[in-house]
Amino acid sequence: MNAGGESARHVLVGTAGHVDHGKTRLVEALTGIDCDRWAEEKRRGITIDIGFAHLEAEGMQLGFVDVPGHERFLHNALAGLGGIRLLLLVVAADEGIEPQTREHLAIADLLGIPRAVVAVTKCDLVEEELGELAALEVGELLGPTRFAGSPVVRVSSATGRGLAELRAALLAAAREVAAPADPAAPARLPLDRAFHLRGLGVVVTGTLVSGAVRPGDQLALLPAGGTARVRSVQVHGAPRERAEAGERTALQLAGPELAELPRGAALATPGAFGASRRLVARLRLLPDAAPLAASLPVRFHLFSHEGPGRIRPLAPVPLPPGESGWVEIRLAAPVVAARGDRFVVRRLTPAATLGAGRSPTPRRGRGARRSCRRRSRRSATGCRRRSASGWPTPASPPPRPPSSRGGSAARPARPRRRSPRWPGVAASWSSPRGPTATPAGWPRGRWSGSPSGRAASSRRSLPGSGWPAAGRAPRRCAACCPGGRRSSPGPTSAGSRRAR
Repeated sequence: MNAGGESARHVLVGTAGHVDHGKTRLVEALTGIDCDRWAEEKRRGITIDIGFAHLEAEGMQLGFVDVPGHERFLHNALAGLGGIRLLLLVVAADEGIEPQTREHLAIADLLGIPRAVVAVTKCDLVEEELGELAALEVGELLGPTRFAGSPVVRVSSATGRGLAELRAALLAAAREVAAPADPAAPARLPLDRAFHLRGLGVVVTGTLVSGAVRPGDQLALLPAGGTARVRSVQVHGAPRERAEAGERTALQLAGPELAELPRGAALATPGAFGASRRLVARLRLLPDAAPLAASLPVRFHLFSHEGPGRIRPLAPVPLPPGESGWVEIRLAAPVVAARGDRFVVRRLTPAATLGAGRSPTPRRGRGARRSCRRRSRRSATGCRRRSASGWPTPASPPPRPPSSRGGSAARPARPRRRSPRWPGVAASWSSPRGPTATPAGWPRGRWSGSPSGRAASSRRSLPGSGWPAAGRAPRRCAACCPGGRRSSPGPTSAGSRRAR
């Protein structure tokens, strides 16, 4: 809320740049808030984890996310870059463009951040000509990216030079990218911090991605499960009756323990989102990345989530550098992903950014797809779940396909006689190859006397026979489908020996 009581438009601004280029000091000069909150950060003089500040002016509310610039803490920087709408690229005039300047800019370009403003800092330490040269180099660096033509302002955090011009440039860019929040959308809050305050209990913070949160709301904890009740809401340290999408939000919770709220978890409207281990997305590789030709272990970053996984190209194969294509991502731990979420993937060794993409839809697990295939095959062949009375016989089993050796028709199936080696053998159900025997004492469904997979895979298809047109028998489960493969060691019937 502004001074007039009206709701201010809010935009999240994220810093980017090399280590020791003055990002934290610049944010402090703009807002008066020191984002380094850890004693280790103050002792070493560098940012280790993400920090937060805010600025309200001219009916706009700017929330700043200060990210670390060291390469070793890039995973913390990626946790803060998710969800920002305006990039503040910081380049020191005395050092110029450094490796992390290029990598942060490339990641911001891949993430699709709409606007950027460049600040050339430490201009009080160099001559005027060197400051102008640094500004020209930054303009050339922005040329191939979506940020070409962004304003470049030369500033000094120590003397205050250029701070008014930089504040005006940030407000002008924020007005262009500010979008009204949709309070009817389901709420989702990826967590980047969770801590315990004496007298208040568990408090979590994060950037509200969508929807709105009010005191008294019941939110689902994903992917672990469970619910949490919101006791109070704060935005930038001030109590609020409602937090909207795009705002840095702190929630006081009742219900979950602190150990159940790691970084990367999410609080969401119950039933609106789910967690998945597999994603199909469109990925764009960096121009200097290696071609993606096969499955590759990676680190997956989505908002505040970070975890290992594997990525493989779907189309085209291989995926060339600088191009976009469809990939499948398999994660070690489930992640809360929705349509349109942007993510970043990094190589494990050597540690380098591969690319970024957007998730159109999460995929269900392998077991769910296998069940769908089983149901479709049962409907085609007449297979049904066995009842208490035993295995059912299909009403109309598919006819036997012709021989794969070129014969015009296969011999009719003949009833099998009882095996002298297994006196307890008796016919239990009919299969496409004829009656199938099961030895007495063996659990039904654990062993099938159907033709071997090698013989079944060589049969060709007939129109309407139920076999696939590719000439290969479908994989069937031995627990519910006639003709299924043997799932445990057991004897081989005479019919199976003849088939081989």
